Amino acid sequence: MQGPSDFDLSRRKLLLGTAASVAFSAAPPIAHAQAPAAPAQAAAAQAVPMSKVSFNVNGKPRDLALDTRTTLLDALREHLHLTGTKKGCDHGQCGACTVIVGGRRINSCLTLAVMHEGDEIRTIDFSHMTRSISSMVGPVQWLVNSNFVPAWNEGKNPSLPPR
Repeated sequence: MQGPSDFDLSRRKLLLGTAASVAFSAAPPIAHAQAPAAPAQAAAAQAVPMSKVSFNVNGKPRDLALDTRTTLLDALREHLHLTGTKKGCDHGQCGACTVIVGGRRINSCLTLAVMHEGDEIRTIDFSHMTRSISSMVGPVQWLVNSNFVPAWNEGKNPSLPPR
């Protein structure tokens, strides 16, 4: 029988042996390493939850079939092609994604489109549809100067300038 002095094991050999046994036990069998990936991806693609959403955008009724994870900003930009509302920081800090929903300002990058079923949504593109803007005054400046945004926040329907 061997005594403690006959069993020579250094720290380095102990660490190398432990690392090798952990790596060997964690490695998947070679025959199954690539096979489950394709069925898992196909199942994930089929499991995307879709929902029908309808809301009124800039005075026009819109019906969309969206992934339930779609933000209101992505629905406006990618599905309705209203590109006036911008994706800036994607954290709600910059205000580039601001829209008016039901008379209140919200950050459209922080809310899901399915949460606004049946709501009235106004975007910065609304000013382009209601009147021609001179080349000297942009749509944001027109909204600020015309008192459009504060009136919407107070629940009033501001009068729009003539076309």
